[in-house]
Amino acid sequence: MEIEFCLAAKTYMYLPLYLAEEKGIFDYLISSNLPTSIVPYTIKFTTCEGDTKAVSTMLIHNRDSRKNADRISIAIADPVAVFDKYERINSKNDIRIIGQLINQFPFWIITNKDDKINEGPHNGLSELKDLPFKIKHLYAPNETYITANTCAKHIKSYLDEETEFHPEENFSKVVENCMGAKNSIGLSGDLNKIAKLKCNDSISIAAHMCNATSGCNIATAIITTKYICKEHGKQLIPLILEAIQNAIFIIYSSPEIAEEVCVNISKTYLDDKDNRKTIEQKTSRIIKLINDSKLYPMTTDIKQEDWLMTINYYLEHKIPIFKDWYDNCPDEEQDKQQFIISLYHKMFYRMPALEVERKMIVKFGVDCSTFDMEIPGYLRQKRKDEIKRFIATYLLTLCASLCIVISIITLICLLIRKDNIDEPTIGVILTIISLLITIFGLSPRFHNLKNFIRT
Repeated sequence: MEIEFCLAAKTYMYLPLYLAEEKGIFDYLISSNLPTSIVPYTIKFTTCEGDTKAVSTMLIHNRDSRKNADRISIAIADPVAVFDKYERINSKNDIRIIGQLINQFPFWIITNKDDKINEGPHNGLSELKDLPFKIKHLYAPNETYITANTCAKHIKSYLDEETEFHPEENFSKVVENCMGAKNSIGLSGDLNKIAKLKCNDSISIAAHMCNATSGCNIATAIITTKYICKEHGKQLIPLILEAIQNAIFIIYSSPEIAEEVCVNISKTYLDDKDNRKTIEQKTSRIIKLINDSKLYPMTTDIKQEDWLMTINYYLEHKIPIFKDWYDNCPDEEQDKQQFIISLYHKMFYRMPALEVERKMIVKFGVDCSTFDMEIPGYLRQKRKDEIKRFIATYLLTLCASLCIVISIITLICLLIRKDNIDEPTIGVILTIISLLITIFGLSPRFHNLKNFIRT
């Protein structure tokens, strides 16, 4: 069985997927829960040229999987890319969105290094008015980058009318041109280049686009087809989503592990040309940017209100990708919302994500919607509570083991010193040792001791 992820780009922002593969989370969950007919399996990452291409590749490969059951394909892409296939959705009802990977806009507003700029993880568009210079140029990706271009037009509404808008061919060009121009800002999602320039202290982050709007904006979705959901929706897909969710929790709670994975994948998956020292320096910046912006959701489930919020944002800014279905969309606002909700019910397959969410709530004991605020402190407290519980629960076993050691040492010392020690005394000591060993061996806590120490 081959599980293929069709990625829209080579980027560190797909870190949960890479971490789940690198740390064996996919392997553990799938091998432990699925029959041998599916295991062994392989994980494959296929990089496509953009979101629409990722969805198209997934559709083609899953069509082939009807003949060859040894492969399933999943697209990791901007959900609005699905609307390029709107006719297919409306007729054959083929595409299914099964979850989300990024639920905040993964873009940063950058400018040349300026000590007067007050950088912070919560800076939004309103902070642009406080910049120590008048913005004359705005650099952003062109309309092939649907969401980023839409966000750039949103930013433009905050600036003076005379500010010039410069659409570029990709995120990397945005950074280069913005750094080479005075009194300019740029909207980029090139984590690699931004982090590298931050290491050199030659760039400032004026605002985080994730703070530009309130609530959830589904920036990257997990997409497959109706056939795959029908075949694997009750077994394999929930395990894939659970692995991704576990990886997200690790990124938030253990930045060191996330940095280690970033370094490991930089060459194998991302073709990073920098030397290892530079990669190690910038990965800490990458993880900090990700965690400060809270890019990843605490649950892969996409709720109806999240979908409405995202689509209404795009409708408000009149992005071109919706022009093919404007004619089908009712004029009345209430009818329009019902139309969007009807698309939600056609396109989404929520059962696996809901199952994973329930598992996570049981496992960690907190609401997924607030877990991003609680996870680092919560996990530390959880570990402290486990240690206290261990000490209380295993007290008998620990005392017995300690007494065994003391008794054996005492007996050995007496025998070596050849003091006046009679046979009854030796018999009593041996009886005590035997009794303690029996208590230790029969203790039900003994069998879990190895597992606890391992964790």
